[in-house]
Amino acid sequence: MISTFLGLETTLRALMAMQRSMETAAHNIANASTPGYSRQRVELAASSAYTIPSVLRPAAPGQLGTGVDITGIKRVREEFLDRQWREENSRLGYWEAIRDALGKVELILNEPSPNGLGAALTSFFNAWQELSKNSESLAVRTAVIEEGKTLCETIRHLYGELVALQSDLDYRLKVGVDEVNTLARQIAELNQQIARSRAVGDNPNDLLDQRDLLLDKLSKWTDFTVQEQPDGQVTVLVGNQQLVSVSGSSSIPNSWQVVNGQVVWASTNTVVGFQTGQLKGLIEVRDRDVKQVIEDLNNLASTFIAKFNQIHQQGYGLDGQTNRSFFTGTGAADITLSNDVFNTPVALAAANANVTNTNPFTVASNYYLDPTAPLNLSGTFQIKLSNSANWSSVTLAPTDSLNSIATKINSAGAGVTAAVKQNGNQYWLEITSNSQTAIQFADDPTTHVLQQLGVLLLPGDGSNALALAQLASSKTMPPSSPTGTFGDFYRGLVAEVGIASAQAVRMTDNSKLLVDQLDNRRQAVMGVSLDEEMANFMKFSHAYAAAARAMTILDEALDILINRTGLVGR
Repeated sequence: MISTFLGLETTLRALMAMQRSMETAAHNIANASTPGYSRQRVELAASSAYTIPSVLRPAAPGQLGTGVDITGIKRVREEFLDRQWREENSRLGYWEAIRDALGKVELILNEPSPNGLGAALTSFFNAWQELSKNSESLAVRTAVIEEGKTLCETIRHLYGELVALQSDLDYRLKVGVDEVNTLARQIAELNQQIARSRAVGDNPNDLLDQRDLLLDKLSKWTDFTVQEQPDGQVTVLVGNQQLVSVSGSSSIPNSWQVVNGQVVWASTNTVVGFQTGQLKGLIEVRDRDVKQVIEDLNNLASTFIAKFNQIHQQGYGLDGQTNRSFFTGTGAADITLSNDVFNTPVALAAANANVTNTNPFTVASNYYLDPTAPLNLSGTFQIKLSNSANWSSVTLAPTDSLNSIATKINSAGAGVTAAVKQNGNQYWLEITSNSQTAIQFADDPTTHVLQQLGVLLLPGDGSNALALAQLASSKTMPPSSPTGTFGDFYRGLVAEVGIASAQAVRMTDNSKLLVDQLDNRRQAVMGVSLDEEMANFMKFSHAYAAAARAMTILDEALDILINRTGLVGR
């Protein structure tokens, strides 16, 4: 027989269901702006009807409903969209790392700019071009030295900034690894809390949201796969190894560390096999793009030092000295002006072998009145033919005359013949090559004896400065198979960085668009709509009021039945 109080029980269940529904709606509204929160809803189902079919069931026809049951409170979330969003977020992190690093490389190179290396190269070669036109000017020579200093400082500055960028990427890599380790530890802790909650029959929606939020953050750094266990815990795999593992009721985080610039598993010291994410992007841009720019800059600097010094060493300065280097160093890290020319304008080798007439195989001295008179000259100069590698030394004493100087030169074995020539009462020393080869001299750096004798008409012809200036248009790079100039090589370097940076920006924008679209789809499912929640809240509150009114009516009916029935006629 149906209980007299069945109606009260039915309305009580309705009150409890609507109260829980209103509380859940209020919880949704309160967390509308909480990151990672998934809206929740109360799952309702009609309670078992009276009676359950059986052999002993009452004979009365039909079944009578007994109200509503709360079957659970579930969060509204779609796992497929979560997986898609995390995969694309990892790609976004990868391209963002590359984009940011290449953007910094572009800022370091600062091209095109009047302060960049391209402008410094142009100004340096232009200074040598001007020196070839006016090789005796100390002002022009000083300008060449200053332009050389600027060029060296620019190259060293670029190299230092690029190396510093590599160090910055190393630091960011370590920060990222620390962040991954922290996230793995927090996921493992939440795993255990979720397992304990599930074990007692609860549905820990808020804990699940917190864990999903941590997984979302982890996806920025690396790609991974998630495997959910029957007890609610998840295993997180990166490559083929577990970042968060599950053993029975325990969840264990496996940490990473940075060794020699690579991310490895702390337990096995093997390299982590991630495919995308910021960590992958940081390693690739450091070891591929930034490293290549440093190598190209170093290659440019070392070849520039070698080629420039090779020509400069063949020329002569205002002091008659030769075989001097203009640059010193091995590459971009230490390129600088050599001590031979640093703040010494006269040492710039602007000239080739100095001659006093149009015949390149004969050199003459100043005019003198007596070829036998002592010239009061002292010092040692060197002489050779331009096709010879060996210098011959000639040492003069204050008692030497034109005649004795000619004798010493002829005895030096330099491949030349010296003779005293006469025109009226004027005598001079004439030195003639024994072959069709130009004569080269190196004066005494202290006494400048050749300059006093007048053999060298300083400052020379400026032809070596012109040869150095023409390096700007010579095919010298790359040194293994030259196809372009120094400027062409550097412009190609800048262009490659620009193209790679533009691609990274484009790929970042594309990935960001996909991430935003997927996030919009996720939010359409899991996000809280205040309008919808307020409408639900009103619906539940009206249902609650109706259930309360129904209970009041039933209470009044029972009051009549219990307290008033049977009183008539008493």
